[in-house]
Amino acid sequence: MQKKKFIIFAPSYAKNVGGAIALHKLCDLLNRAGYEAYLYPLYVSYELHPYNLDEIENYINELNNTFLINKTLSIDKQVSPTELPYIYWVNPNFLTPVFKPSKSDSFGEEWVIIYPEITFGNPLRAKNVVRWFLHNPGFFNSRIYYSSNELYFLYSKAFNDFQFPGSKTSDLMLMILDIPLDLFYEPDISQKRSGTAYLLRKGRDRVLVHNLENSILIDGKSNSEIADIFRTVETFISYDPATLYSNLAVLCGCNSVVIPLDGVSEEEWCPNYMSYGVAYGFENISKAKKTAPLLRDALLLATSQSHKLVQYFVSEVDEYFN
Repeated sequence: MQKKKFIIFAPSYAKNVGGAIALHKLCDLLNRAGYEAYLYPLYVSYELHPYNLDEIENYINELNNTFLINKTLSIDKQVSPTELPYIYWVNPNFLTPVFKPSKSDSFGEEWVIIYPEITFGNPLRAKNVVRWFLHNPGFFNSRIYYSSNELYFLYSKAFNDFQFPGSKTSDLMLMILDIPLDLFYEPDISQKRSGTAYLLRKGRDRVLVHNLENSILIDGKSNSEIADIFRTVETFISYDPATLYSNLAVLCGCNSVVIPLDGVSEEEWCPNYMSYGVAYGFENISKAKKTAPLLRDALLLATSQSHKLVQYFVSEVDEYFN
């Protein structure tokens, strides 16, 4: 049986974008496990029909910009603003070769293309398609366009089960973690905490319910800035129901609260160890603090198991497409 090669359709690496981190880390783990895997610069694909012909220009621009990328750089490098459109950023600690896009690209039987759930259709025209649901399908763009004979993996049990006619949704939860534990830890000495920090991100359209006085919005800040904030505030409040920052706040010793979703119970929200130390609603802070000491070891264990998850993933991919 021929060993499959992998293409991962991914945006540039960014230290505080969970989806990009997961996609790049999967590529790294595949290569370290002895497989051949590449990143392919993600571009936005569009639904084209007679009623939105104005999107054709956007689609062409997306393609052309992808083909103009001519340099792969580590995120710790400095470049001039004029170079930015032509650079694809990677993590220097990851083994992530980048596939140079070309208009003549063809991905036949020997290739498996891994798309994040936001990808509309099959822009690389691949024969073997895997979709990795890093969030619920349709959450970001309110639409999906998938096909039959595809294989789907969920990142977490916190996301909805998804079935598509003619395709298969795996029972394997492909939760790949890369956690900056060197940044997120409790202060060495006890100190008085005050105020709150909060995050919007995927919850940016939700109504704010907490007091904004002496409250710091962390959206857009670097991880080092966020870690320092977490070590000084009393409570972190997330309007995004599924972000690793809720866990990272716990590691830094502050209260961590997720604002509940309408009609979604605590059990439905996050039914696994990722909720250690995280309160689903302010009324559950005391209960959450009892499990906070379990979180760091649980995250370390999950991270160490990523290599096994990749082997299970490859085995299921091989079985499905062969």
